[in-house]
Amino acid sequence: MTRRIATAIVLSALLWSCGGKNSFQATDAPEFQVDGDGFINLVMPPDEARTQSQSPLVLRNTGNGILEFTRMEWVDRPERLVALGERGGSCSTDDECGGEEVCLTSSSTCVSTALPATPFELGRQLRRDIDFAISRGPTELACPEPTVDVPPEFEARYCGMMVIETNATNDHQNIVSAGTARIFFLDPGASGDIQVDPTFVEFTNVQPGTSHSQSFSITNVGTQDLEIYGMGVEDNPQYFNIGPSDGGGLPLFISSGAAAVIDVDLTVPEGADDYEIFTTLTVESSAGPATIAVEVTAAAGSAPVIQLDQDVLKFD
Repeated sequence: MTRRIATAIVLSALLWSCGGKNSFQATDAPEFQVDGDGFINLVMPPDEARTQSQSPLVLRNTGNGILEFTRMEWVDRPERLVALGERGGSCSTDDECGGEEVCLTSSSTCVSTALPATPFELGRQLRRDIDFAISRGPTELACPEPTVDVPPEFEARYCGMMVIETNATNDHQNIVSAGTARIFFLDPGASGDIQVDPTFVEFTNVQPGTSHSQSFSITNVGTQDLEIYGMGVEDNPQYFNIGPSDGGGLPLFISSGAAAVIDVDLTVPEGADDYEIFTTLTVESSAGPATIAVEVTAAAGSAPVIQLDQDVLKFD
């Protein structure tokens, strides 16, 4: 009897020190998060003969338990909006791919068009990206009428929705509720139009250990609001800081006829020797991407110096 009482006291002490049964469950629980704001602005292909990749949907398990995806399916979608899965052989047209595949013009590769089969799992502190594309066809997209309740801010541009259910129970921003997320896809045709000026930004006389600043403007030349949701350079992004000059963040909304000034700050650390580049700055918007060429060149003092032995040449 004494041994049983002592054992019970020890177990009780262990449970109390760890916070009890609920504490163990909370520690091992998965947490479901989705990057972004719960919507994807669709971008149309530049012409009827091309496909257009879209921004990826980034899913994360930020908890310490296994996150299980139990349901992932479309609620509404335009026929040409597809999820991208396994990659196959090379191609130049859709006819060269299988019935459930499209030929991506960006990589000339056949890709399956199915959402990931459920259930599937995501380990703790891991992420999974879901890619999308708009297939070949007319330059306008036939968006469906909503069959579910849509938040007021998405009603005018609604072009589809998907639902994702998991074994998590957490909330995250306004995207995940009790482990379930609704992702909205927005019509590119309801966006303003983007114009950037200038289309070339140059940093000259750059030396390691110095900072330099340039700027450009984004003007909405359309009749609807324009949303700016991403900006970045392809090469050496660690040297650049890009954002609205008023100190605001993204997303940035620009009304019809209005403009925003964007600062491009360049800081090259001491000892750097890879900063002379010609690269592209891309502005991601609801009207599609706009690009600016960026060149960084070294100071004149670091260039080779020509020295002549004599400054007069005499010809007899």
